[in-house]
Amino acid sequence: MAVLLTACSGGGGGGSSATCINSGRDCTFLTPSDNRGDSSGHNPSGGRGDDTEYTPSDDRGDDTNHEPTNDRNNTDTRAPSSGRNEIISYTSVGRQMGLSFANFGTYTTNADITTNYAPHKETAFFTGDHTREIEYSNIANNVQFTGRAIGTASNENQVVDLAGNATLNFDKDSGISTLGAQFDNWYDIVVKNDNTGSITFTNYKNAYDQVKLDNTPDADGVISSTGAKMDVHYYGYVPESGIPTEAAGLVQWTETPGGAKMDIAFGAK
Repeated sequence: MAVLLTACSGGGGGGSSATCINSGRDCTFLTPSDNRGDSSGHNPSGGRGDDTEYTPSDDRGDDTNHEPTNDRNNTDTRAPSSGRNEIISYTSVGRQMGLSFANFGTYTTNADITTNYAPHKETAFFTGDHTREIEYSNIANNVQFTGRAIGTASNENQVVDLAGNATLNFDKDSGISTLGAQFDNWYDIVVKNDNTGSITFTNYKNAYDQVKLDNTPDADGVISSTGAKMDVHYYGYVPESGIPTEAAGLVQWTETPGGAKMDIAFGAK
């Protein structure tokens, strides 16, 4: 609620009083009370603003005694710690592929150039437009897509950057998605988002013998394992139709007992 007060000058400075409009109140109730504004009776109390009595205490602002302590802003001893001032860069493979409703790739966190921290390994990511997402139960038919996969394989001492072609199949009857990916510097993999997280590794081809799994291949050269965590999402221009036009997701797996890890993102259409 807005209130409009109108005042009328009574002639001469300082003698103004409020004009009562449509009010039964006596105007005297609307004049400033208790000598407000009377500088002679209401000088600042307690010496406020009196430089003699109220100069800054404890030498505040005195550079001699109160220079910044603990070397604040001293770059010699206050260099960014634990990777502060990090620079994040990412590779958007989904945009390169022309995906419309999803994106995937990797991002890398690098420490500020003023420190000696080594870059962290790449981390896989994916994202998607939830308004275009189609739930598994609403997918109308089997789906077959082709695309790309990107990420890393690593162990305690080594990291292999992964990038390769991928296929993605969705089985309507079982509701299971199967991802196949081929990497020219590591294994080819096939992984399912079934109850066990089954995954197989074949055709190892790293020229430097890096991140080789400890598990022994069978007679056909296949290493079989479980425990893969596969998260895949399907998207379509008209979700109500139940027809996906693209997909994206992540796969993470850790070898037991060897400790090797795989972290990849993928997209397909």
